[in-house]
Amino acid sequence: MIYKDSQDLSKMINFTSNLADNVSSKVRQLDVAKGRVSSCIKRVTDILDLKACTDGVTEALNEEDYESAANHIHKYLSFDKDSLKLKSGTVDVAEKNFLDQSFNVLQESKTKLQAIVNERYDQALKSHDVPQMERFFKIFPLIGLSESGIEKFSSYLCDQINQSAEKNFSALISTDESNERWSVMFADALILLFERVARVVEAYQPVIEASYGHGHIFLFVKNIQKECDKQSVRILNKFKEIRKLNIILRDVQNIVNFSRNPSNYSNGQRIEERIDPRDMDELLTEITLISARSELYRNFLIKSIVGDMSAMPNEDSQSLNQKVAHVKQFINSCDLQCSIQELVGQYSLLENFFMTENINKAIQMDSISSNSLNSSVVDDVFFIIKKCIKRCLYSDNVDGCCAMFNNCSSVLESNYREHFFSKLKLGYPSTSDLTQAIRNRFQSPEQIQKQKIYFLVTLNNIDQSIEFVSTVQKTFEEYISKLFDQESQSSREKLNSCLNDLTTVGNRFKTLLDYGFEQLNSYEIEPKIKQWCSVYSSISHKITDEDFNSYETDDPFIQNFVKNLDSLISGLKDSLSEKNQETLTSLIASKTAILFEKNIFKCSFSKYGGLQLDKEIRHLINYLTSQTTWSTREKFSRLNQISILLSLENLTELFEYWNSPLGITWRLTPNEIRQVLLLREDFRADEVRSLKL
Repeated sequence: MIYKDSQDLSKMINFTSNLADNVSSKVRQLDVAKGRVSSCIKRVTDILDLKACTDGVTEALNEEDYESAANHIHKYLSFDKDSLKLKSGTVDVAEKNFLDQSFNVLQESKTKLQAIVNERYDQALKSHDVPQMERFFKIFPLIGLSESGIEKFSSYLCDQINQSAEKNFSALISTDESNERWSVMFADALILLFERVARVVEAYQPVIEASYGHGHIFLFVKNIQKECDKQSVRILNKFKEIRKLNIILRDVQNIVNFSRNPSNYSNGQRIEERIDPRDMDELLTEITLISARSELYRNFLIKSIVGDMSAMPNEDSQSLNQKVAHVKQFINSCDLQCSIQELVGQYSLLENFFMTENINKAIQMDSISSNSLNSSVVDDVFFIIKKCIKRCLYSDNVDGCCAMFNNCSSVLESNYREHFFSKLKLGYPSTSDLTQAIRNRFQSPEQIQKQKIYFLVTLNNIDQSIEFVSTVQKTFEEYISKLFDQESQSSREKLNSCLNDLTTVGNRFKTLLDYGFEQLNSYEIEPKIKQWCSVYSSISHKITDEDFNSYETDDPFIQNFVKNLDSLISGLKDSLSEKNQETLTSLIASKTAILFEKNIFKCSFSKYGGLQLDKEIRHLINYLTSQTTWSTREKFSRLNQISILLSLENLTELFEYWNSPLGITWRLTPNEIRQVLLLREDFRADEVRSLKL
């Protein structure tokens, strides 16, 4: 039974398979037939179109309907002539003769029409008939003369640009110095040129894209740019001549070289008198305007060309990227951009000279106004810095801006920082320091007081400079994000990287400020606090209950100590900025804690002496906290723990603190704890040393 069913199933499968093969064969035959029918229809359509073109082109030429004739030729050029001729080998002689005759007629018509269009275009050009020129300009791509058409029409437009540029150039060189636009007239001339070229591109880009198709704007712009290069370079050369740029550059370079090696220049002083940095202000502004407008023009050209290329059909991203790179390479290497890059390099040298010389003058003219915590140099220097950076940013030139940021960092770290360092290096005049005391013998009280004021003002100047550096950096980060939003990510990162060098400058000024407070501490703060703290070790601290109570009204140490500290702080604090006041108080608190601790270890204590120490430390903490906006308790944590140890009832009580669930963070090591406990006269030394901590 199973065997019979298997045979039936096998027969059924074989039948189905044969049926499927037959159906597939029929389908393949139908596909072949369909393909042949389609080929036949296409061939018939092509032959009919060929006949229509042959008849139509002849008629259109006779009637001088060149647009229709061009459309017929364009249709003819789209035929697959080789395919038609190949298939013609299977047809009769009459059809073959028809095809050959049609091709000959159309080829002759094409040649004839090309000659006519060239001739008529040239005639229209001579007679300045712009509508006719534009008419035949649109015909060129239809008859296989796309490049020729663009070349011819571009040549005409270049002549128009040349005529307009000649008029503007004549007006430029005849401009009088009394003219309100005299200081920026070359930037204005370049703007007029760029706007003229941009209008040409904007006007004819839609025409070219509609008549020639996408992908031809690059050739059009290349031809137009040749004229723009010629005119812009002429304007820039005149700019250098009228503004005497080369002479200024030579003098600036001589001054820079002289400052580096004066021995090589016997006439160095005479050279420096020939140029004033303030006279360069208008020149630098005009150069940034020229750079900004050329950069705007450059971006316009790239955007126009890339936009046209992006619309090309069947263009893959890799091919498009290669073409875009080629476009940018062409634009960046044209005569205009090369001249602008050279000019920006010269601008960087002049701007750096302008900035450096003005900063040096600000340093030389540094003065202190009455009731002012700062001198004039900080505002003056950072006004110059911000002015130079801002002007450079408006040039829209990435390399120029990077050079400017680097120059700013350099001059702040050298000339400006050295000005402050030279004042701090002299130290703070004080009678507490032997070196300063000897030096002060040869100075009048007025000179000493003046030196004190300059030292403290210098600390304030450095503090304000740190704040200004940070402000400048944040401000111009925002400028970069706004002004260079069209630039590539790598260009913006390059700009921010150079600007971030100011962070290093700020850190250098913080280090200098620390050095200044170290000087103040060495000459004024530490010697006095050390002297006042030494009084503590000369007082007996093995006091009784009666002594402890009497100290409430007649304290032998802390009241005078706090009074002296208050005199020291008030004598300095009023002359310091808010941040420096905090730094001063913190420094005094730190030094007081350290020096006080050293003197404690020179004493012996009773229990009441330890309690008195605790009162004295709390009194000191309260006073110093009142002098600042933050608590000074952290700086006295070791002293607090020392006072706890010295006021213990017995050694056993120590473990209540040591093992306290409140979790006291001990700043004293076990050995230091034993040393403190040994200061108590009533604690046995062997018991203290045997404590297990």
